[in-house]
Amino acid sequence: MRIIVLLILLTGCTNQNLELQKENMRLKDEVKTIRQQANSLRNEAEALTKDVDSLKNELYKCDMMLEAYEGMPLNI
Repeated sequence: MRIIVLLILLTGCTNQNLELQKENMRLKDEVKTIRQQANSLRNEAEALTKDVDSLKNELYKCDMMLEAYEGMPLNI
């Protein structure tokens, strides 16, 4: 009788262990996906920062040209 109870307990523990292993694998996959998304967003942010810097440079050049033209006398 004791052996049967022991086998039932061991079987239950084994099943619980398998479920925990499955959950662990699922969580590892989820972490991997989140890390990939974070890297993708980081790369996108860097590209957008470069675009913004480029646009700021263009705006600065336009402002400089505008100031130069505003300072020129009109030859009418």
